Amino acid sequence: MSFKDSQFDYLFSAIADKYPAIAQKTDTTQFQFAGSPMAAAWTKGDSYEAHQFANHVPADVNGFYTPNPGELSNAYGSLIASIDPGVDGSKDPTYIKLIKQKQDAESAQKSNLDQMKAAWATYVQANTDPKTGQPAMSFDDWKNSEIGGLEYQNAIDSKQAELDDITKNIATLVKSFNAALAQDQEKFTDDKYQAQYTRKGTPVQLPEITIEGDLGQDVSNWDNAPEGSYDLDVTLTKDSEVKTPWKTLTRTDVSQHCFKTSVTSKTTSSRIINDSHYKLRVMLKGFKSYNITFGGWYDSTYVSPNTAKFSPASTVNSETFFAANGGALHMIPSQVWVMYQPEIELTISSELYKETVKGDLESNIDWLDILSMRFSADAGHSIVKEGETVTTISFKSPTLQGPQVYGVTSLLEVK
Repeated sequence: MSFKDSQFDYLFSAIADKYPAIAQKTDTTQFQFAGSPMAAAWTKGDSYEAHQFANHVPADVNGFYTPNPGELSNAYGSLIASIDPGVDGSKDPTYIKLIKQKQDAESAQKSNLDQMKAAWATYVQANTDPKTGQPAMSFDDWKNSEIGGLEYQNAIDSKQAELDDITKNIATLVKSFNAALAQDQEKFTDDKYQAQYTRKGTPVQLPEITIEGDLGQDVSNWDNAPEGSYDLDVTLTKDSEVKTPWKTLTRTDVSQHCFKTSVTSKTTSSRIINDSHYKLRVMLKGFKSYNITFGGWYDSTYVSPNTAKFSPASTVNSETFFAANGGALHMIPSQVWVMYQPEIELTISSELYKETVKGDLESNIDWLDILSMRFSADAGHSIVKEGETVTTISFKSPTLQGPQVYGVTSLLEVK
């Protein structure tokens, strides 16, 4: 097998050798590497921070995870309220009136979300730290901050409360058409299936979503592990083989994630990878997956383009929720993979190093990305051992850097 320009296939295969769960059911799930540096900002899996991370659907179906600012639970609420209760229900004037109210509220909510997305994009562009690749505030912190997107979040929360009331009214009416469907619709707004979270010191009630495990304890265990011990330690070379394919729906922009710096670089990843002395060692002091679980409000049988049948009175259709581009529920996160204190050793011929990477490193770049992992190029974070034949460049993450999202496994629900 020829060595491809993209290293993600080989890295994924190497990880799967040690962690088979990352490759399980690859016909119905997709693993996405983190599209950009992203902090794993929770410790307890039942916290508000964990809920907020898990309550996002990937924005795209390519191989790189970026959370959509829209929320999974709200999209599910819209889905369940749009399911066809039966022929009688679709002709009932009261039902049709409620569906129209729901559509008007959803249209207003879409406008709210679009405004928030635009404001967030503007904030990220102006406030991203080039060394970490992360904005000054995470999206979830920004949307709850008075100097950030709180006004947008308040508008979204207000409209969602209106949508929840409409959903309750629809469920009450649907009882006379389809008792089983009405029961599932009622679960979405039933307090029994909500959980109490704390947001900036204030209790809030939200549909229950949990990231299992104890990340805080795991970080403590990793910190106390012996020096030089790694949960993941893999080496990629020209002799590497792909035994477990990395399956993605699209392969957009794969190559640009392999190697890039904070300055415009003429170095192509293919030139590095095809070097006769190429070797890339990836070491993660901590590496673990955490399952994402939903409360009783969620019924996965409805979340499928093959089973979701929509009311003729509704303007939504299967593409609204399951289209590859823009589908509100086209992928459902099931696992988040977390890494801690990554290190990289890149070995190439000294001649190629002088022609390519050396110029970048000596041009006072702030950072370098290898395989979506960002490393500071400051003194102390990068070490170059330049020999007559080969050169090895080592990169370590800052000592105080917290756990990072390495990738997300999602259930594929694409039409």
